[in-house]
Amino acid sequence: MSEERSRRLSQIFDPLSRFMDHSGAGQSVSTPNSPRLLPRRAREPPPPPPRPFGHSSRLDELEYELAVAEADVNWQERCLELQLELHRSRHQATRVRDMLRDKVRLILKTIQSKYVTNLL
Repeated sequence: MSEERSRRLSQIFDPLSRFMDHSGAGQSVSTPNSPRLLPRRAREPPPPPPRPFGHSSRLDELEYELAVAEADVNWQERCLELQLELHRSRHQATRVRDMLRDKVRLILKTIQSKYVTNLL
């Protein structure tokens, strides 16, 4: 009892310190501000489980069709198409940004003119 009186109230009502007292786990008690270490992760994730024997699915057929379709792709032409699309998107983003900048300026002018007229 005298031991419990010498403890602070925060230690008495702290569930972590009460757990440590009752469980006998570790004699060192961490303070609330001390860092708690997380368990280390495995370096590589575990491999996926193997497919059941004799398992076939629609996905296998789709994967085969994609592999055949990829062989027919002209990658140089596809790259040029993607570059063109990128330039179009950048140009459109620039136009939208300019339009929004103009709208903000217009709104600020309107607010300033109303504020000035209210002061006069």
